[in-house]
Amino acid sequence: MSDDSGPLPGAAVVAVSATSGFSYEAFTTAEGGYFLGALPPGKYLLKVTAPSYQQQQQDMVLLLGQNATINFRLKADAVFAEEITVVGDRVLETRTSQVKTT
Repeated sequence: MSDDSGPLPGAAVVAVSATSGFSYEAFTTAEGGYFLGALPPGKYLLKVTAPSYQQQQQDMVLLLGQNATINFRLKADAVFAEEITVVGDRVLETRTSQVKTT
């Protein structure tokens, strides 16, 4: 899983079985990899989502004993830039407590 700048960690990858409707979910690692283990053979719809990126999906057929590799390259959705200015006029008073023992 990657974007134009490289690996994309934290993206959600969901495989939805076409026959049962059951879904299997995984998240991409820091290197952009993911693993959906113990998927029964069958037809699946793979969906990939990540905040600020366009969702992608792809149909796939998984055969018995097959290790499938499906790579996605996500495209950035709308990019928002926001500036926040904090202005304050209160004075913060700090005091140090002192304890005197005799």
